[in-house]
Amino acid sequence: MMDKPEQQNLSPKTKKKINRCNVCKKKIIVNITCTKCDNVFCIKHRCPENHNCIHDYKKDFQIPEKIITSKIEAI
Repeated sequence: MMDKPEQQNLSPKTKKKINRCNVCKKKIIVNITCTKCDNVFCIKHRCPENHNCIHDYKKDFQIPEKIITSKIEAI
């Protein structure tokens, strides 16, 4: 009778994680992760405009300030 409680302690139940869409909470078969906000979405919400992505895309297209190079001195 001592073997049964020990066996129960050694084999805990493990739950399988079910991935769900961050917008509609639907179960996901294929994980689609947004590259900008790193959240998982279903096929319907995979585009950034469909899931209201928090990433600021305007910063991606800003032109960097001019880089002023120093003049080369003649020998």
